[in-house]
Amino acid sequence: MPPKAIWHQNTETCSFSDVEKYRNLYSCVSLTELVAIEITHLHAFKRKICHCKLCSRLFVPYSVTAQYCHNTNPDLGGKKCSEVARYLTLKKTVENDQLLKERQKNYRTYHQWVRRQMEQGYAAHIQEEIQKKFKKWKKDTSKAIDQYRREKLSQEEGLRQVAIPQIKDRSPLLEGRKKYLRG
Repeated sequence: MPPKAIWHQNTETCSFSDVEKYRNLYSCVSLTELVAIEITHLHAFKRKICHCKLCSRLFVPYSVTAQYCHNTNPDLGGKKCSEVARYLTLKKTVENDQLLKERQKNYRTYHQWVRRQMEQGYAAHIQEEIQKKFKKWKKDTSKAIDQYRREKLSQEEGLRQVAIPQIKDRSPLLEGRKKYLRG
């Protein structure tokens, strides 16, 4: 049923550019009529209204693929549903995939080791080498996971590739420096 709002084409109080932008001016008596006008406009501009998969509120998505709203949710600590959904989706994906779980665990361990080495204050060339090896490991593990998802790699082979290198293989320069200091 169309809204019972009164339609105006009031060009006397608007500038020409405003008339082109807002050709239809409505005045309505109740909130129900205002909602009806809004829904009519959304339909006219081919916008759809969706339910947020996290909080079940209605929202107008910013993109075709949006599934979560940008409203702050007090149940989620005042964060937006779209922010929390990213984390929950990743957590669910990692829980269901042994290779991703192992890579995440190894990433944390290796990253922590790299951070500690940076705090030790080693020479710049040793720090660069450590960071270079870590970046190469990250790149290699990402490729291994992609190959596993495309079923070009078995899970056992993938687990072998996402394993972190032994400490002596992480930085030959660092190991040489430690032997020199010990010796």
